[in-house]
This record gives sequence, structure tokens and C-alpha cells, in this order.
Amino acid sequence: PMEAREDTGRAGLPPAQPDTVLCDTCIYALAMIAKAGGLPLLLPSTQFTSALGGAVLSPHESTRHFAIHFWQCATAWEPFAMTLAKSIFALSAVRATGIPIECDGTFLSGLALLRGIADGVGAPPRPLRLLAAGAVANVFQLEALEPLWRSAPSRLRYLLHVDEKERSRLLGLPSRLQDLL
Repeated sequence: PMEAREDTGRAGLPPAQPDTVLCDTCIYALAMIAKAGGLPLLLPSTQFTSALGGAVLSPHESTRHFAIHFWQCATAWEPFAMTLAKSIFALSAVRATGIPIECDGTFLSGLALLRGIADGVGAPPRPLRLLAAGAVANVFQLEALEPLWRSAPSRLRYLLHVDEKERSRLLGLPSRLQDLL
């Protein structure tokens, strides 16, 4: 039996799976639950969010794709958008996956990571960029979370600071990327 853990906000490694297809299928199922409006089903299980954060850094491109798809769907809801915005990733782990991110610290937020993917840092495939851009735009649509990108970064350096001009650009990024597909 799996023990329930408190969500620490740190992105953990995805659970070891004997089969990448099984892992990808599970993440895809969670994304479809989120897309279908299954917030009541997902909220009691917020402890899996650290594993889904870690799955963004999976060595398997398909797992990364499904994890970012989950976040694109789930960030429509404030609890998941807040989790992504506040999640902590080690910069060394991000760079170890081959995702070159510009960062001045040792850690960065999940929002900063997905913004980097959406902006094409390291030129990920366009569908992956579009999913990441959708997740980022979802977070920035939730004005209740504005302190996380306006004032909190002055106290917590790993958080992404975004001014209004950059916020507007990121809100429009999914449409611009969609036009490229």
C-alpha cells in the first residue's frame, strides 16, 4: 500500500515504472480527467503533483509531453496553478535533461520552467511548446495568484517575476504558437 505524503511543493522524481507506456498512460489519464473538469477527483490526491512535476524532467520525451499536457489542463484551476507556480526544481536537474534555462539561482519554479519550454529555449517540438504555453497562460489568467509573480519573487528568488508587458506576451503566446502549427 502507498503511504500518503504531505505535498512539500518540491518536484520529485516520477515513480519508477517498469514500463514507460504504463507511466505515460497513467499521466495521460490524469490529463484527461483534468480536461474533462474532474477537479473533485483530482483535489483529494494533490500528493501526486510532485511526481507530475518531476515527470516534466523525465528522460522519456513522451512522458514529458504527457506531464506538460496534464499541467496545461490542470492549471485552469487555482490549486493546481498555484502548485505549478510555487513548485521548486533544481536547475541542475533541469539542465541534466537538456533543457537550457536562463536562471540566476540554484532553483527555479515550475512556472519558470514551463515558460522556458514555451519560449522555445532549446527548441523543443512545437506541440510541447504549445502545451507549455497553455499551462503558463492558464496561470496568468488567475489574477488571485498575481502576488506569486509580482511581489513574492522579491522574497523567494526561485519564483518567476513577470511584469504586465511580459504577462500580456505570455497570455498571447498559445495563439501565436497555434498559428505556427
